[in-house]
Amino acid sequence: MPTNALCPGIPEIERLALSSSVKLRKLDLSRAFPHVFLKDEEKIEILTRVLVKKKFKEVLAGKVETGLLDQLHSVFFDLTYPTPPIKFSI
Repeated sequence: MPTNALCPGIPEIERLALSSSVKLRKLDLSRAFPHVFLKDEEKIEILTRVLVKKKFKEVLAGKVETGLLDQLHSVFFDLTYPTPPIKFSI
């Protein structure tokens, strides 16, 4: 069974993550993230999560029922890919 048959919004989240990551790299924004103990790739990963988290529910609105959307958001950003509460936008 194709992934999008189980959760039709996942391709949209993948595209959002990819475009966010590309923008961060293109603008060399890993340097704007002041944590010196992280490598640039790790900074890009965290900043990508922060950007995707902000738009996650908006991107999936109308494609996934609200209760499930809240659960997915929690699983993605609290359990699977913990995302720090960083204020960041591009």
